[in-house]
Amino acid sequence: MVYHLLLAAFLAPFSTSVTAATIYECRGYDGTNFLSNNYCSQSNGVEITTYAVPSNMSFDEQVAIAREAKGKARAAERSQTAAANKRQAEIDSARRSKELQCQQLDRAIRVKDSELRQPHSAQYGDYLTGKRKELTDQRFSLGC
Repeated sequence: MVYHLLLAAFLAPFSTSVTAATIYECRGYDGTNFLSNNYCSQSNGVEITTYAVPSNMSFDEQVAIAREAKGKARAAERSQTAAANKRQAEIDSARRSKELQCQQLDRAIRVKDSELRQPHSAQYGDYLTGKRKELTDQRFSLGC
């Protein structure tokens, strides 16, 4: 008996299934957008997108569901656009930072080259050469 009740409770949602209807979002030949339950070409328009809605509702209720879905899609699109813009801004900032670091390293290398051309002791020349190598290694690791 309990088995039959559980089976009935499990199958209940499947036995009252509602078929889906389609609402078409169309752009009229005059440039206006509208919603229709017919193909857009039958209403003098071009299809933009479609929405699946329950068929057991009035057209106005189906339109309300389609508009709600459209609003959610727009919100998701705005969110994705904002996230993409933020990522691009971070990439641009990192690129500018890297360019600045590369310019600073290039200037420091030029200074070391200038110092190396001046008269100095061998030990100081080795020191400057080591510092210049550190700078060029940093430049290489940054990918300048």
